[in-house]
Amino acid sequence: MSGARRWGAIAVVGALAAGATGCSGFDRLDFIYQSAPPDGAIVSFEGVELHAGIAVGVEARPVDGDEIMDEDTRVELSTRNPGVLGVAPAQPDEDVDDDEKYNWKFVFFGVSPGSTEVLVTIDGELEAEIPAVVQEQ
Repeated sequence: MSGARRWGAIAVVGALAAGATGCSGFDRLDFIYQSAPPDGAIVSFEGVELHAGIAVGVEARPVDGDEIMDEDTRVELSTRNPGVLGVAPAQPDEDVDDDEKYNWKFVFFGVSPGSTEVLVTIDGELEAEIPAVVQEQ
């Protein structure tokens, strides 16, 4: 078997093995607002737009293809410039069972006018950057 052909066969076998073991990927986050977004605020995987002084609570569901990823998938969101946009994990409600996951719930808040990026980390790996703009109040 030639070298190129051998590497091709190895690649096919590797792809089949990855599929058979259930390796999952990450395609996007589906953002679900926890309440009606104020002031025309937008939080989506395509972009974030807020006014300074406005906060929006969301659930950031990681999606692979058309399927929501396993509930144990760790989602971390941060911002390149916290002086423009803040992102923090939401705090659990006191009346909710301890078993409920809060790993996917976040609060976005406009700090000052400007632009930045939201960094999306899934299970410890940087997977995406979402453009974000904070406008004057």
